Amino acid sequence: MYIPTTVLTTGKDAEVAYAEITANASITATTEGTANTVVTAPAIIADGTSAYVIQFYARGIIADTALDRTLDVLLYQDGASIGFMQHASTLVAGKANEFPGQGWRRIVPTIGSHTYSIRAFVSAGTGTIVASTGVIGGTEPAFIRITKAT
Repeated sequence: MYIPTTVLTTGKDAEVAYAEITANASITATTEGTANTVVTAPAIIADGTSAYVIQFYARGIIADTALDRTLDVLLYQDGASIGFMQHASTLVAGKANEFPGQGWRRIVPTIGSHTYSIRAFVSAGTGTIVASTGVIGGTEPAFIRITKAT
């Protein structure tokens, strides 16, 4: 996966908001309406016509170890779910399956201030969004990143 090392401030692909977590997020909520917040981006001010790309990344997402357990990652706008970003399920009982946590969504928000967050819920048990500080030999942070689209 491409993760830029420089931040553009104008034009196409300009980063307008970014936030990260540097420790695993434990997911215990069991419904979309009560999903646990993983990471929230700073608010953006939309003009009602510009498109944005919202990106989520985590090295891994892990559902509970019981067979057929699931973990779903969602994108929220202003506290309301606007769609799924990623899904993980336990394929073999007793074995934690780690799936890459990646998702992108292109949107044109209505005019005004909007706050985007990544949230997650499990079917039962406890799931994990994998994140760390990015030290040598360790896992990188999980993040939400918002850029202007063309």
